[in-house]
Amino acid sequence: SKLSAMSQVSSLNSIGTSMAISDASTYSAQIQAAGSAAEVDSVLIEVSAAILREQERKDLLDKATSATNGSFYSASGAGDAQQVASLSTLLQALLSDINSKNTLVELQSYEASGTIDVQATTVWQEFFTSLINGKQTDNLLMKSNSQTSWYFMSKTNALSHVAASTWQD
Repeated sequence: SKLSAMSQVSSLNSIGTSMAISDASTYSAQIQAAGSAAEVDSVLIEVSAAILREQERKDLLDKATSATNGSFYSASGAGDAQQVASLSTLLQALLSDINSKNTLVELQSYEASGTIDVQATTVWQEFFTSLINGKQTDNLLMKSNSQTSWYFMSKTNALSHVAASTWQD
């Protein structure tokens, strides 16, 4: 019984969030100290709940990271992308918000609130609007996420396109 319980703890640990790793350590010690199958089962209930909570947290953390990292501009500046301070600031705020949640219900409510989508869309729109407005020419050469896809667009059309787009576009 302890061996299968430790397998569940290992699953929790493998999620990789700081809370999952911390909880796995705590539950591992509780299982090792358990004096009966009933005690192990009691800890397993908590482990199962923690797995659900931490998988939700990981999904939200991954979404926040994805929402702030594009092909050409990103929060991290990884790869060929240029680092953008406003995306970095947003990412840190989102990660902090997500990691401040202590229950599955809080995490699910955060997801349902659309906070990541709304804030990421706003920051991306502000960034691209500023970038476009900073150009002196009215015809802009735009590059899509393909190496071979280039096109011209007026500043007005580019600004309209940005205003109508979400972070996912």
